[in-house]
Amino acid sequence: MSIKDKSYGVILVLRRNKDEDKFLILHQTEGHWGFPKGHLEVGENPYEAALRELKEEAGISDIKLADLPSLIEKYSFEKNGNHYDKVVEYFIAFTKNDEVTIQESEIQNYKWATYEEALDTLTFNEAKEFLKIAKKYIDLKGISHELAVINLKGVSPEDSDKLPIVYKAKAVVINSDNKIILINVVSKNKISIPGGKMEYGENIYETLARECKEEIGYNISIATSLGYAKLYRKKYISVTFVFIVNTVGEQSTLSLMEDEIFEGHEVVHKDIDEALEEINNYIIDNPISALTQIALKEAKKYINYGTTK
Repeated sequence: MSIKDKSYGVILVLRRNKDEDKFLILHQTEGHWGFPKGHLEVGENPYEAALRELKEEAGISDIKLADLPSLIEKYSFEKNGNHYDKVVEYFIAFTKNDEVTIQESEIQNYKWATYEEALDTLTFNEAKEFLKIAKKYIDLKGISHELAVINLKGVSPEDSDKLPIVYKAKAVVINSDNKIILINVVSKNKISIPGGKMEYGENIYETLARECKEEIGYNISIATSLGYAKLYRKKYISVTFVFIVNTVGEQSTLSLMEDEIFEGHEVVHKDIDEALEEINNYIIDNPISALTQIALKEAKKYINYGTTK
């Protein structure tokens, strides 16, 4: 018999001034070391379930949720003659409080571990891989910087609380000639930067690499993060992480959707001032155009001065 099982947890980072970050890992009564997690209770959303489990298992509630997408872990196991397909959604959070009160019925011990210590201590490879991704998230300078809040549709605070969040990744791509690689949508006579929606189970870096490969045909390496922008749409809120990347190797064949082919999707290379002048001539009447303008302006600072700030 195959059983689908989903849990929600927290990768909790102890961050104090200039001290090295430490991660909370728990020694479960079943014998393995992992992150705090558990199942939904009636009336809870995933984030509320993760916070409750953290408080129950470790006695910690004084945390700050990171402005980062959650991480999705998927694995299978056998137990009591049943086959389980397990999914765990982890939220990344920070705390300055190192006081832990373990739930003795479920937890044997705990440890505030450095990154290397946590890698050595965690039992399962899946947990180690997600620790590596969380480490990349929290270490990349600027990733939690809020670039802009774009609400051209006038979505009210009351309505926005009810909207789902969709995570996206976009890139200002710099080629070997220090020009910007953009997408020109012929039917709309508009340019934009490549990128798109995070697919289920992806992390933000996988999304960025996939979208750049599909839309402009290049492998990439990340130079820096510019931060994120919140775009309010009628049916959802888009949290879009924007990166500056460099191309790696030669361009390959694009992998476009039918609607992209129909609209006339073509790859163009422009000086950043030329690109800014072109987009400044648009009537900024939609969030994508506004985001492209903001991203290019921020990227120009990086190109001119070698830093985003």
